[in-house]
Amino acid sequence: MGNKSDKVFWENIIEKYFSYEGSLVDFCIENNITKRQFYYHRNKLENSNKPVFHAIALKPVPNSDNVQKAYKDIRIEIGKANIIIPASESELIITILKELEAIC
Repeated sequence: MGNKSDKVFWENIIEKYFSYEGSLVDFCIENNITKRQFYYHRNKLENSNKPVFHAIALKPVPNSDNVQKAYKDIRIEIGKANIIIPASESELIITILKELEAIC
């Protein structure tokens, strides 16, 4: 089995177990899996869905006009997502960071 199809397989097995009315032992026998495999993949899937917190250190920007021009925009790149915020929008940046923190 490939990695993606393996994950889908185990997601289906675990979902199927939640609606199963028998014991785990009976379920494993019927689905040709071991209890060890079941617990391993259930824990692996549960841990893969947990959000991960990434701390961001921010340094204050001096008020000099030359420095302010150098920091025209703030660019945040996460995977394929690109966020560009004007540096003058400090309240917007603070709001975005607070919302991101609340999600995590």
